[in-house]
Amino acid sequence: MSRYIKEYKYSGSADTLTNFANQFFISNGFVLKEYQGEMVYQKGNGLMVGPKFVKIIAGDNLFHFEAWVKFAILPGVYSGEMDLEGTAGMATKKPLKTIILNFENQLLQMGCTAVATPQQPAYAPPKPQHTPPKPTYTPPAPTQTTYQPPVAPNPPTGYASPNNSQAVNFCPGCGRKLTPDSVFCSTCGRKVK
Repeated sequence: MSRYIKEYKYSGSADTLTNFANQFFISNGFVLKEYQGEMVYQKGNGLMVGPKFVKIIAGDNLFHFEAWVKFAILPGVYSGEMDLEGTAGMATKKPLKTIILNFENQLLQMGCTAVATPQQPAYAPPKPQHTPPKPTYTPPAPTQTTYQPPVAPNPPTGYASPNNSQAVNFCPGCGRKLTPDSVFCSTCGRKVK
């Protein structure tokens, strides 16, 4: 069920406002009748024109009214209720909306003030209750490192052989063992003397 619902505060008597609404809707072609246990103003019987409905309730300084149209399943077969907003059923809604806006302007001229009334929402799918899980993996924070070029180990300097007392030399480039009379390294070709 979806209806256009409005409420107005007023300072006059409820009878005065009810009589005004009765005259207004009857002069616009509505008929007061009982519909599904409610007293409503109805316009259109549903054969050629979709039925339009208005319900009023005047209480202690509060005037409440609802307006809706029935939507067609087939030509002449109506079901459900639609409020006056949206484009579905616009051919039926527009004439009723024009009458209702005129009625509301008349209420304002009589000194009534509008009260904020939440509209009954059309079907809205339920909001998901699922909350996405929080990520359990936290990537490590990047660390700032500076580039250090590799350092070649210093080749060992000559040492005394246990058999002889002569020093053994090593190549400063690749660290290979050199013969005592070598001028160039036989492995990397570097000049050693």
